[in-house]
Amino acid sequence: MRFIIDKTENFRDKDLIAGFHGLGRVGYLVVRHIVEEMGAKRIGVIIPEEGFPPFISLKENMIVFPFEIYSINDLVFIVTHFQPYHHQRQFSEKLANWISEVGFRQVYLAGGVDARLKNTGHSDIRYVPTSKFTSEIETKSLLLEPGLLVAGPLALTVGFCELTDIPALAILAYADPVRPEPFAASVVVQDLSRFLNKEINTTHLIEDAARIERELEETRLQSQDEKEAPSGLKRLYI
Repeated sequence: MRFIIDKTENFRDKDLIAGFHGLGRVGYLVVRHIVEEMGAKRIGVIIPEEGFPPFISLKENMIVFPFEIYSINDLVFIVTHFQPYHHQRQFSEKLANWISEVGFRQVYLAGGVDARLKNTGHSDIRYVPTSKFTSEIETKSLLLEPGLLVAGPLALTVGFCELTDIPALAILAYADPVRPEPFAASVVVQDLSRFLNKEINTTHLIEDAARIERELEETRLQSQDEKEAPSGLKRLYI
């Protein structure tokens, strides 16, 4: 896997933030939001061994690659516009090796956990730290409960961080597994801002969450109207 990066960059003693398209797309939404909110600049791209997915796009007259690296001050971000579906193990292992080589101070991985598993009254956040992660965690009761599983590239990356002695923390918010969850992403951003000691506005994420809820409610009401309408009138609904 190749990391094509501006040669002037020095990552030692910086924090890395990454996330993937897992439950509720929480990880991706978190990283993309912070990058846009803080005005981070792209400093590189990642090309997996099998190549990146055959998709690119344009944003502000700049080509957007599937896997990009952004930076601002003491923070570095990996933005995965696509899930590394093929060879996830290799992608995560190479990523952890690179993290170890360049000397990041700590790594934060954002993601989601199935909201159907949340117990009433429990916090919206769960943590999965590696043994080398030394920053204070508010309470051990926020650790992921025994028996619950983290899956996909986030799980692999946490695992390889553990094996390579990288101080890393997965911050997981309860999320709906079948739709984007910007509100869950806002919960992770707020918690992450505490660890980073930085203020990060979450207004846009909360507004997106409200919009999605309105759209879902409109769809539900329309479906209900269609069911209740006389059979001769149903054809009027599109």
